[in-house]
Amino acid sequence: MRTIIWLLYAVVYFIRRYPKQRYYEKKKEAGTLSREERRNLHIDVQNWAGSMLKIAGVTYEVSGRENIPEGEAVLFTPNHQGNFDIMLLIHALGEISLVAKIELAKVPFVSNWMRLIDCVFLDRGNPREAIKTFGQAEAVIKNGKSVVIFPEGTRSKGGPVQEFKDGAFKIAQKSHAPIVPIVIDGSYKALEEHGIWIRPCHVKLKILPPINMEDLETEERKHIGALVQKEIEKHLM
Repeated sequence: MRTIIWLLYAVVYFIRRYPKQRYYEKKKEAGTLSREERRNLHIDVQNWAGSMLKIAGVTYEVSGRENIPEGEAVLFTPNHQGNFDIMLLIHALGEISLVAKIELAKVPFVSNWMRLIDCVFLDRGNPREAIKTFGQAEAVIKNGKSVVIFPEGTRSKGGPVQEFKDGAFKIAQKSHAPIVPIVIDGSYKALEEHGIWIRPCHVKLKILPPINMEDLETEERKHIGALVQKEIEKHLM
């Protein structure tokens, strides 16, 4: 019953917010979206994420916020346990953008709002398009907004952390943004553990100290994915 209510709420929410969606889209296309409107747009998206978590019965706690550099756009690199990760990060981190899988670009309403907050969609099966997507994410960071990317590329669903791809970190290398790893612990219990049925759960988010590529040795830069993966795995044991 919780899953059905969650899905129905999502549909009704997006339909009711459609006029606001079109307002933001027209303003953004015209280049007239003010800073205050951009802030309100992100608040709207945060409120959506918060309401979806609440109906699902998903609660969370965050530690390590002091590790986020002040006044600086960063590349957040969390592990990826489940479908609720995006909602958790949007609600917990605020004014962010994401590098999301290309399949989400086809989801009505969801993709519209994601584009509004400057999310970009990654087709991992197309290397040329992936390079272009990473370039778009770099531009978002250079414009002052932090970006989230899941270096695993897919959900671990409660199993071991999968290999962190080095390519995901090129965004930080080219934009000179600090890398901020995030440990997501328990989000798979909301859905993946039960198939298609949503269950209440509590998730722990731990923000780890930032990593600057410039401070690393050459070999560490070459294997930055493995380095960040190990840091995250330490907190999941």
